[in-house]
Amino acid sequence: MPDATKFRRNSSLWLSLIFAVAAVLCNLLFFLRPPAQSAIPWLSLALAVAALLFLALGIKSLFTQPRPIGAKIFASSIALIALLISAGAIFFFYSFRAIPASAEAPQLGQIAPDFNLPNTNGAAVSLDTLFSPTLGTAAPKAVLLIFYRGYW
Repeated sequence: MPDATKFRRNSSLWLSLIFAVAAVLCNLLFFLRPPAQSAIPWLSLALAVAALLFLALGIKSLFTQPRPIGAKIFASSIALIALLISAGAIFFFYSFRAIPASAEAPQLGQIAPDFNLPNTNGAAVSLDTLFSPTLGTAAPKAVLLIFYRGYW
């Protein structure tokens, strides 16, 4: 006869936590530039939804099977962490889709328009002055421009 003090482990809650963490970590694949890069946000969403499904199964199992109060408290905290991570992944999926596209940003290889902007010392700098030779040196062949796309 089985011992009444033994209880089954709630693997659904642990799978929920694993899927929730995977939903967040899969966004790091953007930096590896895989061929199907546009599918990464959808993969993150699918993993977060799978985490919520396993979370529902785990919570149902948690409160339908008799368990010690300490195990219920620990499992509830795991469920809360998985819920917060999954909800965050879903929230970021939808909120980042609301960022407008940058149609006016220069593309790679495109010739930059002439500009006149202040440098870190406050002096005006134009693209023409960056290509001009300085005291006894040849003019540079290229200038690296870095554009930080802000959304604020």
